[in-house]
Amino acid sequence: MHDPTKIVNWRPKFVAHFLPGTVDCRSDRRDGCLFGTLRPVHPMERLRYLARANDVPQQLLVEEAAAALSSVAHEHHALVMSCRQMLSHHPTSGALVALAARMLTSDDARQEAWRVVEEVHSDLTTEHLIDSFPSPSAVYVSGWSEHLDAVLAERPDVRPTGRLEDADILLVDADAGGPFWFLAPTGVNRVVAAARAEGLKCWAVAAYGSVLPKQLFDAASDRAGDLGEVLELSDFDMVIGPDGPQRVAGRPLASSCPLAAELA
Repeated sequence: MHDPTKIVNWRPKFVAHFLPGTVDCRSDRRDGCLFGTLRPVHPMERLRYLARANDVPQQLLVEEAAAALSSVAHEHHALVMSCRQMLSHHPTSGALVALAARMLTSDDARQEAWRVVEEVHSDLTTEHLIDSFPSPSAVYVSGWSEHLDAVLAERPDVRPTGRLEDADILLVDADAGGPFWFLAPTGVNRVVAAARAEGLKCWAVAAYGSVLPKQLFDAASDRAGDLGEVLELSDFDMVIGPDGPQRVAGRPLASSCPLAAELA
């Protein structure tokens, strides 16, 4: 079992991709920590480089954010400011909002960060998505999906297509979700409307931690500005998440994320 107190010094292998001076990663792993030639990185430097990381899988983004934020977890004001700074650079990430909210509302923010990382690693959303596709299927992905590679590796009967008219299913990775909405990159609404006009099934993927309370979703939407747009849950036939596929039938999406007033 990992020791939660080690998270401050924890170095996911992902760090080498965007922190200068860490590219020589000849190292070994002990207790889930990365050792070897990685140089020490100041917490604020980690947050600055984290802010510049683009197209990073949410799991790795949460890992690195948890390690950085844990270094200031002992001082609530510093943690609040660091969370806000991080979210200003990743305004559409529901998983980072959930991480920040859980740390800010916990009596032990550092241990809570480690718990979130463990839960993100246990997310079964990708496995549920793999099992959800009928055979055969042609899928059109709007934007980038961190789950699709795993689907294609496990399901040779599922093929990607670059043309809506050739697809059976439109797949959208939701950056964040609210009770009745999703937040996605600008332009996705137009693709969803075209898919529905073609008669395609429209699926949304809402991985662990991405669904937020209404107040936090509204704040994320405001932060996103021109980088994101709000999609209506009712425009989708199914949502695939940690608990499996859920048919959309007027029911709100449930969120386990606490409401942190500092982020609303």
